[in-house]
Amino acid sequence: MLISESPASWHHQDFAFIDPLLAFSVSNTNDYSRVQQGVFARRLGSIAIALFIVYTASVLARIIPFRLLLASWQLEFSASLIDAAPIALLGLILVHLAAYVDPSSPLLKQRKQQLSRMAVAAALGFLLLIPLNVYAVWTGLGNLQATRSRVEVDAVRRIDKFRQIVSSATTPEDLQQRLESIGVPGLKPSDLREPLPRLKQQLLENLDKAQGNLEAKKASSGAVLREGLWSLIQSVLKLIVAAFALALAFAAGAQGRNSDISLLESWQHGWDRRFRRGGRRRSMSPVDDEDYFRKLSGGDEAL
Repeated sequence: MLISESPASWHHQDFAFIDPLLAFSVSNTNDYSRVQQGVFARRLGSIAIALFIVYTASVLARIIPFRLLLASWQLEFSASLIDAAPIALLGLILVHLAAYVDPSSPLLKQRKQQLSRMAVAAALGFLLLIPLNVYAVWTGLGNLQATRSRVEVDAVRRIDKFRQIVSSATTPEDLQQRLESIGVPGLKPSDLREPLPRLKQQLLENLDKAQGNLEAKKASSGAVLREGLWSLIQSVLKLIVAAFALALAFAAGAQGRNSDISLLESWQHGWDRRFRRGGRRRSMSPVDDEDYFRKLSGGDEAL
């Protein structure tokens, strides 16, 4: 039998059985999507933990053994934290991303809150690396200069003492005994047979050469020191700029316990308030100041 009714005459109730099937299919799709999001979020969290472990291991490998009072160790400590910081920053980003992908996970939410509070300490710590680097460089240069000056003074004093011994000796044997008393290798047997004035002249000429070599070495070491100083300043400036940038980066992902905004946003609000307050102060003209004080004096008279 042929169907004589046209499609336009079909009633909606004839397809009512399809609606539950569509609703069931959409529900299953949504459930599957949420499950996949949860799996992906957990994987991101696991990768973040691995990155934090790699960061900690890389830093410890460079700063052990601890030498807290050495300026070189302080610079190495700062460099190790800054060089490996992108690894920790990537881990922090992945934790935030995981919590965003699966906001219903209490574990990821708690982990995000904990790491956000830890990021506050990280941001402040990178800011503190700036004065630490300056102090380490200043202390290291002071110690280097003091050591260099002490070595030069000791060398000059030793040459002067040697010169006094040679000048005051009365016989070659007396000169031999005086030299041995200060730990200087004695004269050769052939030198002992030389006349004393000639022997003194030879020794004094050798001392003059030694003093000249010392002055030349002092000048060359000064040039090398200046080159090394400039290289050190460049390295420290790079560390300072990197520390400041990393402080801002970690502040963007940092959040206090009772705060609804990030630490970076809190800093920005504070800077904006200070900028507006400073702008208002600069915008006040002398006429405005006179009107202001005139109103105050008029108000006092009215009282």
